[in-house]
Order: sequence, then structure tokens, then C-alpha cells
Amino acid sequence: MPAEKYHKAYLEEQFPVTLQEHLRADGLDPTHLPTYEYLNTKGFETRGLSQAIQRHFGVEMTLHQFLRQHGFGHQGDGDWPTTHEETINHLNGYRASRRDRNDDADDTISTMETAMREALRVLQDLHGTDNLLLFARYETEASGRTGMRRSWLCSIHSKPTSQVVLLRITPAI
Repeated sequence: MPAEKYHKAYLEEQFPVTLQEHLRADGLDPTHLPTYEYLNTKGFETRGLSQAIQRHFGVEMTLHQFLRQHGFGHQGDGDWPTTHEETINHLNGYRASRRDRNDDADDTISTMETAMREALRVLQDLHGTDNLLLFARYETEASGRTGMRRSWLCSIHSKPTSQVVLLRITPAI
């Protein structure tokens, strides 16, 4: 789609609706924050979209910020798709650590949260549990004492984007 198509009314009214239709058709949550690859695959030219959004809504506005303002992506702080308290505590701790130690930007934190939520949903679908820590425990007490940790990489291929999410969980002793 050429950049001329992305006029202000289209961006505000039609683009979010059309994107939700694509997400539904692909079996995804209609509020899922799509990747640039997904948008390009669906015929939305992300360079043109980004330029039009900056032209109509300010040079500081990114495509993902625009989408979040229109209901895509996670909208609240601290709402994880799990009721397992220990998992929630570790996820919140990881998020706080990223903010404090890495000084990550809000967009980076949001992207990380989206990936972690997707990992939780896939684990729930595949294994029927929302206890993420079940997959990150030491084999034995002795292995924990000797420093031999069993950490898991959770690789999630979410079709049709072929996006891979890697989540490493290393439990404390």
C-alpha cells in the first residue's frame, strides 16, 4: 500500500478494524500487538504507515505506540495471564529488574511483556499449567548446591508470523 493511502481518517478508523480482521482470521487475539513482519506480510507497508503516523500524529509517534493507543498490545501494568502467585512474582521481578538495571525504554518493556505473556499462553495450551516455574526447577537439591542449574529455553513459533520467543528462567537456590 502506498503512503498516500494512509490518510488520517483511514489510520484512525479503518486501519485498526482491518488489522483486527486479519488477526482474527489468523486465529490470533484481535488485540495482539503485531510485529512489523506480520504487518508487511498482510499487505500493510510499515515504512509508509510509520511515515504517515508521524506526519499526522507527531514525529515522535511510532507505529507500535499508535497501535497501543488504538487498543493493541497489553493495556495494563501487572496483569499476567496466570493466577500462579510465584510465577507472577518472578515475572514482576524480572520486569522491575529490566527497568532498574538495564534502564530499558517503555517500548522495550512492553515488547518483553508481550513475549512473556505469549510464552505463558503457549505453556498453558501445551501443558495445561500456568506455573511457569514448573519448568525451571533444579533436578535435585544437590544439583542446586553444586551450582548445576537446569534452565529452560521456551521456544514458541507463533504462526503466521514465525516469531520466535525465547524465555530463559533460572530459579534461585
